[in-house]
Amino acid sequence: SYAFRGCRQLKKFEIPDTVTTLGPGAFASCESLEEVTIPRGLNHAISTSHTSSEGAILSQFFECSALTTVTIMVPTVNAIFTDWIDNDLLKTNAVTNIILSLGVTDVADLSFRNKSSLQSIEFPESAKRIGNLAFQNCTELKEINLAKGIASIAANAFEGCDKLAAINVKEGNGLYSSKDGLLFNSSGETLIKCPEGKSAELTLPEGVKTIGANAFRRCKVLNSVALPEGITIIGSHAFSECAGLKGITIPDSVTSIGNHAFNACNELTEVTIPKMVTTIGTFAFAGCAKLKEVTIGEGVTGISTAAFSDCKNLTNVKVLGRGVRESTDVFKNTPATIYFMPGAQGWTPVWNDRFVRPISDKP
Repeated sequence: SYAFRGCRQLKKFEIPDTVTTLGPGAFASCESLEEVTIPRGLNHAISTSHTSSEGAILSQFFECSALTTVTIMVPTVNAIFTDWIDNDLLKTNAVTNIILSLGVTDVADLSFRNKSSLQSIEFPESAKRIGNLAFQNCTELKEINLAKGIASIAANAFEGCDKLAAINVKEGNGLYSSKDGLLFNSSGETLIKCPEGKSAELTLPEGVKTIGANAFRRCKVLNSVALPEGITIIGSHAFSECAGLKGITIPDSVTSIGNHAFNACNELTEVTIPKMVTTIGTFAFAGCAKLKEVTIGEGVTGISTAAFSDCKNLTNVKVLGRGVRESTDVFKNTPATIYFMPGAQGWTPVWNDRFVRPISDKP
């Protein structure tokens, strides 16, 4: 216990691999310590207590206020080894760099959640998995570089990293690839993730066929995305909460728009659903506050629950095909009037609790 407490001149310490236990307050008040290594054999949690009173175990790194770089060697990294980092009570808010040593295979769920001081993290060739919310709200991360051995990346691993502009994967990975900081599957046909800090205007490369679930979710600084012809699927939550997205043209090749796909895209003003789409998912455009006009292609046969709910400025919905079967709350809290084309069959005066009018009546 308290082995190096108060060693104010100590700047760097590599704890040997053979160490399995770190006593209470081992490096407490080492106010000049800048770099430390967490050994491979450590078999217990690092304390997050700022006191030793009432039987509490004082954190091994209490008041290591100059500590900037932490190298972690334990094969499975999880919160019991990292919760002490960027902790206000422990005064460990200076940690900006994490180095995962060769031999680390797993970054478990929630491992670095809410570590807003982190600016960089190095992944070894041995890393295989990044778990759920592993880096959630690491708001200073700007770039992630992954080795070719990575085999599993949770869809929400980097949620809330709003300055993250690039996720790069080393060539030769059998499951993932990257281009211009975007994360794709190995063939490049499925966009898996656009980092939330990506620039205001974006053009996807040719050859993309699927926009995966959550691919652009919470990309708040995106103003526009150019989608190439050939895309067929826009997955669930694909563009959800893209608060700055002002315009998007959905290619004619698209056949499916998933649940919540454009939910809460508050700057969208108009949307055209192409003719190959047959079903619009639940809550697909719900809460698009500035959406004023929607054109629905002639291939649409179903509009799911609450698809256009809470679009408080949506007044004009033009349907190019025949009457569409009713659903629940499609236009709840939305003041839309439905307009149909000359000769279109299957329409009644009221549809989904909204008035239906011929296109000739459209203002």
